[in-house]
Amino acid sequence: PGTGGAATLVGRTLLVSSLGTAAGVRENWTNHFNSIPAAVTTAQSGDVIVIAPGTYSVSTNIAKNGVSYRSLGSVTIEYSGSSFLFNCAGFTDGLTVDGMFTFRIQAPGLGCFNLTTAFAFSARCDVIRLESGQAFNIESNSWPTLMLTGDIYSSSSVEAVNVACGATEINFFGNLLQSTNSVGVSV
Repeated sequence: PGTGGAATLVGRTLLVSSLGTAAGVRENWTNHFNSIPAAVTTAQSGDVIVIAPGTYSVSTNIAKNGVSYRSLGSVTIEYSGSSFLFNCAGFTDGLTVDGMFTFRIQAPGLGCFNLTTAFAFSARCDVIRLESGQAFNIESNSWPTLMLTGDIYSSSSVEAVNVACGATEINFFGNLLQSTNSVGVSV
């Protein structure tokens, strides 16, 4: 912990499935979590949360320092909280989101990813659909290169990507479609 590097995947693998009935770690795939917040509560730096296909509704921040998120197939996360789905303020150990994720940010949510301190970060997802807030809010002057892959569809009244920092290289592979008169990217 506190190394500033990417999360080392030597921890446990926690399975989330809407079919689950018991909480626990995935030693045998029969014990798993029914919800993403339940897995996040148990997760520690170095753990991987693997999410089975389905649609999951959450209203709280699901980011945890040093934890990685992976999908086993097509996963939709519908967020209706009042902050960011992944609020990474103060992170040092990294965050990786990798898989066939669709993030749907609903009002009053502020957005999908809030990145305010420099740490190892990568996001590969299918779609970020914004009805409220920003896909990415980036506010640190010491970011390394950020890798963002996926399409962003926004009907939000604010910019889809806000970059309020100095020398940061952002590699974005995807489409940004804005259906309002607001700016797509603010630098």
